[in-house]
Amino acid sequence: MQRISLAVLFAALQCCIASWDTLFFDDFNGSASGAWSITNENPGLYSYTPTYLDLLCSAGTLSAGYNNAENLFLITNPTLGDFTATMRVLSFSPPQSFQQIDVLALDDVDNYVRAVYGRIGEPSLEFGAETGGAWASSISPFDPGASAFYMRLTKVGNVYSQFISTDGTSWSQANETLAYGDGTPSYIGFVASDTWNIAAPADVQIDWFRVEGDVVPEPGAAALMLGALAALATRRKRRC
Repeated sequence: MQRISLAVLFAALQCCIASWDTLFFDDFNGSASGAWSITNENPGLYSYTPTYLDLLCSAGTLSAGYNNAENLFLITNPTLGDFTATMRVLSFSPPQSFQQIDVLALDDVDNYVRAVYGRIGEPSLEFGAETGGAWASSISPFDPGASAFYMRLTKVGNVYSQFISTDGTSWSQANETLAYGDGTPSYIGFVASDTWNIAAPADVQIDWFRVEGDVVPEPGAAALMLGALAALATRRKRRC
């Protein structure tokens, strides 16, 4: 009985310390979750259909201190642990360079990580970080045409990676991993922007956005369970 109790307690402790779960999901079916805050909101550039969010690229950018992009959809980071942020894009065919959709892990507008799909000369994936207003990135070609695709930003510790998929099952890493910050960004979200102009606006049809990650308990809960585990182990030793 003692051995079973110890095993059960240890398993419960493992679940308490960290478990992988869906932390946030929004399907944009007619409206958006109340968890979103929309920074630099321009209501004329987005609308909700019964099945997706239709978001026009705003004239502006987050890069290099400009910080004039509109409609940054942000939620408070729901975990102190690791996470993936995944977006399903139904359609996005930008006609002009620097029209793009970004998945973000952000502390503020001068400090963030961006996983980007857009037209950068040609349809491309860009991945980079801005620290103190200084932006550095790597770029690789990718062209889904008019088909749906999935964008993913993954964080493990303070190391971030960009992934892309056309079916949501098979994933390919794009560009180089990068280290940023202390591993606890303040916000997660997305933005659609057009760095130079909006003469030929491009719209992104976003099906859903999901954050999955570690559920990290309050420190007191883990400490309490660790104390109980140590006490049980001590009683077992005394009985031997």
